[in-house]
Amino acid sequence: MTVSSISHACINEVMNTRANETPKVGMPATMFVGSDRYAMIVLEVKSPKKVIVTYMHDTDYEAYIKDPEHFDGEEAIKKYKNFGSYYQGTEYTLRKNGRWLPKGSGLWETCSVRFGSADNYRDPCF
Repeated sequence: MTVSSISHACINEVMNTRANETPKVGMPATMFVGSDRYAMIVLEVKSPKKVIVTYMHDTDYEAYIKDPEHFDGEEAIKKYKNFGSYYQGTEYTLRKNGRWLPKGSGLWETCSVRFGSADNYRDPCF
């Protein structure tokens, strides 16, 4: 795939999702889906190139926004097992192009994750 074949909606995702932090359990993350962003959290680190992430619960996201420096992600994820399958998580792998993507997806597909901060944004243009 060449740069000319990446849609303009994915430019933000591609530019912002290079590996920037070493993921740790409880670390906040942001998943990029075109121009939308979803707050995520690391549930498990299987290896330096394989992690499980899930959507951050709204109450945890609010706590993170209020005080990111004191957000206890490990404490937050303890309750996720009781929330059902939505919070079981998805396995992500670090790809050779420096992007974290869901296991089995291509190098330039959507839903890449960046670790270190969480952000929620839904583009109102769709």
